[in-house]
Amino acid sequence: NAGQMSICFGDIEGQVTACVYDMQGKAIDHFELSFAPKSAHSYTIKGSPNGIYLFVFNHNGHIFTQKVIITN
Repeated sequence: NAGQMSICFGDIEGQVTACVYDMQGKAIDHFELSFAPKSAHSYTIKGSPNGIYLFVFNHNGHIFTQKVIITN
């Protein structure tokens, strides 16, 4: 994608903490989201170069990861 995306978790409800890392392991963003079942949140990686980024989400101690490829 070009840096714009929707974050969805299906049936997860409550606070989710997110960290975005580049492939060198540097944290480039950190944010919290509040989810209701079937909800989605918009997110944009701004000012980051093309590349692969790893999103790490924590919900009540459960860790979820997602790889995102940014191309402009």
